[in-house]
Amino acid sequence: MSFRPYSLPAFRFVCTLIGVLASLPVHSIVSMESLHLGEPKEGFDGELELSLSGASGNTDKTDIAAGTRLEWRQAVHTNFLVAHYAYGEAFDTRNTDRSFLHLRHITQQTPVLAWEAFAQGESNELARLQFRGLLGGGVRLNLLDASETRAAFLGIGAMYVRETYTASTMGTIEENDRQWRSNLYLVAKYRIGAGVRLVNSLYYQPSLNDIGDYRLLDTFALHVDLTDTLALRLNAEVVHDSQPPANVRETDVTYRTGLSWSF
Repeated sequence: MSFRPYSLPAFRFVCTLIGVLASLPVHSIVSMESLHLGEPKEGFDGELELSLSGASGNTDKTDIAAGTRLEWRQAVHTNFLVAHYAYGEAFDTRNTDRSFLHLRHITQQTPVLAWEAFAQGESNELARLQFRGLLGGGVRLNLLDASETRAAFLGIGAMYVRETYTASTMGTIEENDRQWRSNLYLVAKYRIGAGVRLVNSLYYQPSLNDIGDYRLLDTFALHVDLTDTLALRLNAEVVHDSQPPANVRETDVTYRTGLSWSF
């Protein structure tokens, strides 16, 4: 293990970033896109993330989040799994309880076009989401030639979604929903400098039965290499649901800082 060389401006940027990130609380957030740039390498690799924060005394709180991304690539085929769990409480009251699992297969047909299929399951107690499961697929278009500094992808597809929400108040019943949705996304990746990379993913998922019923999701991840295998990560997410269940707000903003270990 060795430390990467940084120029003075890059070193100052990293030190400032660490200071800012250290002051941020921990929340649940998932970024599915790999931050790797350039020509993909064959074989297996993975990444583990861990975030912890807490306080006692006048403020009593605990937050923990853990996740992993496992990827296997052979020839034109790529398979990856993303899993994440976050839990938090303040003054003995739970304020975060979220789990997420995503599986995806991608087959590269040409340098520009790929087919993909995916399955996902998740829960979020604070948003009344007992379970959301989905199956889908589509095409993935490479908008830029492979580069060590930038990349962009456009995804077009559809998915079948099944959701179960817990009762909102005493005496009410669970809510269930099953429907088809479009799945459109745009991914942009960029290398800021040596050891500093970012990726932003924007998803738009309207119902095929009612275009006014849509979900908009934007995820951002900043990755700062500290050593060959250890990195500092900042993740942020904005989720907007045009027709949320009762007693759930339309827009959620979450963010997390932590460390990731690559292998």
